[in-house]
Amino acid sequence: RSSVSGAASLASLVDQVRKQVVKYDDFWTAMEDWDAHTWVLEPDAPSRSATARRIALGKHCSLQVEINPSRPYAVCECRFLGSDAVVAPLRQRLNENLHLWSTERTPRENIAAILDIKLPSRADKQSAE
Repeated sequence: RSSVSGAASLASLVDQVRKQVVKYDDFWTAMEDWDAHTWVLEPDAPSRSATARRIALGKHCSLQVEINPSRPYAVCECRFLGSDAVVAPLRQRLNENLHLWSTERTPRENIAAILDIKLPSRADKQSAE
């Protein structure tokens, strides 16, 4: 095998890997948006492969979101955690307003708009401590 064909196949392999990585740019951007602008409870130190975040909503309530890496701006899976008295109105608001979801906004922006709340940030966490 010549070094020219070896270099060509290596370049082809690198190009294929690059194309696969680029497919997930929007996913990583969406996840970084959660990390930068919300009070993330879990995971503590998310890896690039982590597709879920549990974020604080206040009043001893949190929201677990699961983002589809192939469609990160599509409606995400949401699971509210907390007492039913706090969670029920949020769940109802989500169900009633889900039609307002826009793929032009980040999942975080959609959740905040649909629930009509300000999502607590890390700064809110630090001031609470």
